[in-house]
Amino acid sequence: IFHMSISDLLAEAVYSRRIREVPALGPDLVSFVWACIGVGKLISVSFVGWIMDEFGFRSPYGVSVPFVALVLLIPFLNLIDEPRKEAKCQPVGQDPALTLVALVTGFGALALSIMSLVGCDLVSKII
Repeated sequence: IFHMSISDLLAEAVYSRRIREVPALGPDLVSFVWACIGVGKLISVSFVGWIMDEFGFRSPYGVSVPFVALVLLIPFLNLIDEPRKEAKCQPVGQDPALTLVALVTGFGALALSIMSLVGCDLVSKII
């Protein structure tokens, strides 16, 4: 879910900037983006059944990791040409409540992901 959300936000950021530069191409660009999303979904749905049959029902997670990692290159390498701004936020330790919530949420999501990959049942995930 996180991957789909961040991919959608990054795509919208890029094509909204391009639409502002050349407004006449806006509808064509949005149509192209959604066509690519549709083709990507079609390809993934076409292969996921075969991958699960051949390699097990957890194998699509392993296959998707490189594609998820590709999306992380966009913000890390600044491929959308965002201007660099100086950080105005406080250091991590300045707000202990926010730090605690962020750590609990992050480690909880990581634990649930690992539990899903190793095959824990639903009851153990809830507890």
